[in-house]
Amino acid sequence: MKKKAIERIPYLGLKKKLRQKDAKYIGITAIRIVGHEKHLFLEMYRNAKNQTEPVVRVVLNKKEFGTYIPETGEWNRRQIMPDEYYDAYFIWNTPGERGCTQKELEKQNILQSPEDLERIKKFCKGVEVWDSTKWWKYIYRYEQNISITARRKAEDRRYERRQNALNDRISHTKELPEKKILETADSLYFHHAHYLYYKKRGCFAQIACSKCGGVMTARWKEGISFESQFQCSIEEPREGQTGTCPLCGAHGEYKCQGKVKGYHSKSIHLFLGQKYKECGMVLRYMEVTKAWRLGLIEGKNGTEMFNSSEELSGVEIARAYFEPGKKLQIDYHKHNWYDGKDFWDDCNLYGNASITIGEAPILKETYQEMEGTIFQYSALKEYTAAVREAVNPISYFERYQQTPQIEVLVKLGLIGVVKELIRYRYGIVTDQDARRPDKFLGIRKESVKQLIAAEGDPGILNTMQMEKRMQQVWTGEQIEHLTETGLGQGQVEMATRYMSLQKLLNRIEKYSGCEYGTKCSSAEQKIRSTAITYTDYLSMRQSLGYDLSNTVYQNPRDLQAAHDEMVLESHKEEIDKRVLEAAKILEIEEYLKRKPKALSGGQRQRVGIARAFAAKPAVIFADEPTGNLDSVTTRQVLRMMLDMTKESGITFVMVTHENELAACADRIVTIKDGRVLSNRLLTDAEKEENRKNLFGEMQAADVAEPQTTVRGDIEEPHTTLPERPKGKKFARARKEKESAQPQLTQNTGVAQPAEKRGNNDETSN
Repeated sequence: MKKKAIERIPYLGLKKKLRQKDAKYIGITAIRIVGHEKHLFLEMYRNAKNQTEPVVRVVLNKKEFGTYIPETGEWNRRQIMPDEYYDAYFIWNTPGERGCTQKELEKQNILQSPEDLERIKKFCKGVEVWDSTKWWKYIYRYEQNISITARRKAEDRRYERRQNALNDRISHTKELPEKKILETADSLYFHHAHYLYYKKRGCFAQIACSKCGGVMTARWKEGISFESQFQCSIEEPREGQTGTCPLCGAHGEYKCQGKVKGYHSKSIHLFLGQKYKECGMVLRYMEVTKAWRLGLIEGKNGTEMFNSSEELSGVEIARAYFEPGKKLQIDYHKHNWYDGKDFWDDCNLYGNASITIGEAPILKETYQEMEGTIFQYSALKEYTAAVREAVNPISYFERYQQTPQIEVLVKLGLIGVVKELIRYRYGIVTDQDARRPDKFLGIRKESVKQLIAAEGDPGILNTMQMEKRMQQVWTGEQIEHLTETGLGQGQVEMATRYMSLQKLLNRIEKYSGCEYGTKCSSAEQKIRSTAITYTDYLSMRQSLGYDLSNTVYQNPRDLQAAHDEMVLESHKEEIDKRVLEAAKILEIEEYLKRKPKALSGGQRQRVGIARAFAAKPAVIFADEPTGNLDSVTTRQVLRMMLDMTKESGITFVMVTHENELAACADRIVTIKDGRVLSNRLLTDAEKEENRKNLFGEMQAADVAEPQTTVRGDIEEPHTTLPERPKGKKFARARKEKESAQPQLTQNTGVAQPAEKRGNNDETSN
């Protein structure tokens, strides 16, 4: 859209004679030709005198639309918002001005004349709306169709670029040597495995070979007849043992026919690297499967074997492309279940399934293909030989592109450090641009030899980095022992303020009862737990102001007992502080020294809420927290919970059946029969109105909480009870006691005779 040409077109102007009283905005339309193309101009004016400039100018053509706001001089592509789904906001409203409601749209936003409506309908030909009188819906649908069409075209262009790049990568990928790969996998990883299936019948055995597929009956005992001397003789077949096929002579593992299913297989994943384009590299991830099948048939003597076979197959799963100056691109081999065709895609997810690339052996041809590529000095061969296990070369090459120093680390024997780098655990590298390993890893130069001797142990490396940051010099033995403790820098710095590092290590060893260097998981765990306990004990001593230079405090007789004692002492002040804060907000300070039986139902409920808030959890779940409370106490408790939530920043989740109480929440979720019926977030105006309706009659200081006194609340003096009467005497004594017992009324707590109670006969429970 030619914005400069549109800006040169003068405003249409609003005729004074056609203004209406009830209208807030009046629109006028016109058709103008800009750049040999028809454009629809829609200008909205305020219904006021001397309005020469419109509030907004909307311009439409067949392919684009634009909105111009003269007050700000801004061009944008915002659509108008014609219905309740957009809260009835119009883009021609001034900033900060609230739009009209749905009922006021027709009255407050009108067109100057009926010809304007017909002009909009004619220009937006083909647009369907429910109500032809609502002109803004024509423009909205027209703009929506333009946006959808443009978005689809952009998606089509992106898809076309992706497909072109995918086809280009496929065309430059070398042909896969399938036969050679299968033979290599069969020899190296399956070890030419064959199976001999057998079934014994007396002194004979039926043998089925998976290599040749033949079935033969052989004798495994000395013959007892004249014909048996002409039968082939074999050793007795046993499950899991190795035998020889009487037909082809192949060696295989015996498997009993009765224990074997008709089909079983083994799979292995492999990596093959090939040169890509000039100096790039493509890693091909494959799966090779060897399957064994046994044919069974029902014969005269039961289930019999009629054939056996084995099959070796492979499929390429993914391809990882590496090029200089480009990001890693992985293509995935997928199958379309609708048309039964295989295809390659550059996205992993397809049909709610994802392909995982794991660690696998690397074929030796990969190292030959690396010559002349960007990875010829990556030391991948040395790394796989040192690891002695399957690796993921894709992760290795990706990290090598980011950190070429991996080559030096591998050649130095720091395999543990390289493993951590490949696993994307950051914080290991101190200086990314450094070339020397000591500066690269952030350790002292003298510590490199010890790290090499430890094969790049990440724990030892972490301790050495701590040594460098603390600007200290530790011995190799101290570094190893400190690594076993698992202490962090903050714990070591705090403890070494009052003792040397060697004293700290000696005391940890003393309290744990285990020597350093013990190759036992339980001993290592005990040393680590003891180290944490001891440093925690020193930290609590320090926070409470004890003189830690005193060796009595540094070296307690029983570490665990001293630690538990310090926990109680150090947390007492914090607990008391939290309790007072919660009690102040809930207005129950005077209840803290009372016994539970001297509290009413509402007071007990407040105490329970305060107990939950005093722990300062992230979320509190309350199931009917206002149950069994009267209306006044319910409102009080609910208000206290809202105040507590606001003060402490705690999320409060309440389950209730009362809509009036639920209306005070920020979000209301309605659940019926285990299904969520609605999930609505209330606005600030709605919350304010709902809380005003519920708490409007209450005043924080004026509303008195109903007091309920029960018999158990009154402390009675301790006296010696008389002997309990039995039989008729007991019944008569109980009746007399009940008639003389004063009744307690609600709210007052004063005992009144039963004949003066009137209708006030309800007691609280």
